[in-house]
Amino acid sequence: MTAATAALTDPDAMIDSLAASHALLDRLDTTGLTAPTRLPGWSVAQVLSHLGSGAEIGTVLVGRALDGATDTVDRHVMTGIWDRWNAMTPQEQADGRREQDARHLALLQGLTPGQRQHLRVPYFVGPLDVAEYTGYRLSEHAVHTWDVAVALDPSARLAPGTAAVLWARLGLIAGRFHAADVRVRLAPADVTLRPTDGAPEATLVIRPDTVALVDGDHGTAQVRGTVDALVRLCYGRLDPELRDDDRLDVTAGVSRADLTDLFPGY
Repeated sequence: MTAATAALTDPDAMIDSLAASHALLDRLDTTGLTAPTRLPGWSVAQVLSHLGSGAEIGTVLVGRALDGATDTVDRHVMTGIWDRWNAMTPQEQADGRREQDARHLALLQGLTPGQRQHLRVPYFVGPLDVAEYTGYRLSEHAVHTWDVAVALDPSARLAPGTAAVLWARLGLIAGRFHAADVRVRLAPADVTLRPTDGAPEATLVIRPDTVALVDGDHGTAQVRGTVDALVRLCYGRLDPELRDDDRLDVTAGVSRADLTDLFPGY
């Protein structure tokens, strides 16, 4: 088990990783709030708004867990939060993101050791322990932080420590967020993802009804690249026309276009 894999079940490590993602985003120069990002139709401010509203909803979810609730937030509550954020000016969205991120993180950091081990957060996919819940938030926060960073610096990469954690939980993303029609077209296929910078290999198992990621090299096809690029592949965030490190080395059976079609992003 790698340190990153072990961290997935360690609430202290996951909260620390989320804090590091916050610190990275807080350091970025986001004065160009109306600048476009690589997400179609989203400006820098709109990405920050998405993170801010998510942090606000997360604070509600953790608060409900602390109050002993087992049901998640009603849809109308979330709609009201999103509508309020959508009505903000770009500067209000940026300032509000920072405020709500800090509030959410402070709530997690303030959990006692017992709460970190035993609390169950009523998340949308079901009750999650603190490490699992924070992992979901970290995935969203770290990748959208990259969306902002790359809008300001085309060479931006995921933070190394964060990329390792996202690699360790990549199966959750690959299995849930992919194009079903492309999955059916490619199946059956076993594609080894082989990081060039030391992370353990994993294999995409593509079948007509599922996509899974399993440990080890079991593929008849192979994709080589940095952990940063392989993670962003599965999040739909490769740009091989602009970035040399996104030009993955793909051999036998599948093409890079097949894989980017399979993982269009969200």
